[in-house]
Amino acid sequence: MKAGRKKCSRHLASKLRRVGLWGFGSALFLGLALCAGAMIPGRTDILDDPRENADETVWLLPGPIHTDFLIRYDALTVAQFGFADLSDATKWIVVGWGSEAFYTATGSYRDMRARTVLRAGTGDSGVLRILPLRFEIADPAAIGAYPVSLTGTQHARLFEAFTTDVIGPALADVHLAPGDQFFPTRGRFGLWRTCNQWVSERLRMSGLRMGWATPLTGSVRLSVWWFGHAKG
Repeated sequence: MKAGRKKCSRHLASKLRRVGLWGFGSALFLGLALCAGAMIPGRTDILDDPRENADETVWLLPGPIHTDFLIRYDALTVAQFGFADLSDATKWIVVGWGSEAFYTATGSYRDMRARTVLRAGTGDSGVLRILPLRFEIADPAAIGAYPVSLTGTQHARLFEAFTTDVIGPALADVHLAPGDQFFPTRGRFGLWRTCNQWVSERLRMSGLRMGWATPLTGSVRLSVWWFGHAKG
């Protein structure tokens, strides 16, 4: 009987080792695939003058699963965001995109509901969020943001991309924070087109090289670093 138990234990241990190796191999493959997607350039039809200096900066503000643009609001950006209701007291604006069901109904990650996540994952209307900040941020890096370098031409194209995304007025009575606004946009959110993928798409529309697949916050950051857009 002891011999039988030992044989059974060895058999179980062997199965567990195989399961562990399969799980490790799957995780490694997924990690390599995500890295490859961030490092293989997506399509861009824009060729910029290599002599133009990259002296403009936008900041990317990553969270656990979502990346926003963090942009200083000044005289150069006022006209570009004329579709939003922003006061003269605005210092910075946070610009992000995502699923209407998830983005407008989830105040925090604790508020997520299975039905909302399912709807977002299977495809949902996209919305652009504009959040004005009325306080100065002396060092965006201190709040976890990181800079991206652009030329003046690329900077203008990026802001134009935000404007052309919007297809209607702000959604009525929808807020996650004081003063924020949500606008319906072109394109749909889904597992293959996440908020982070949208960030890379908009940077590619500005003329920057970015990875063809950046579904995660880390994917966006890796792509910015890989293609040499990290300022400084």
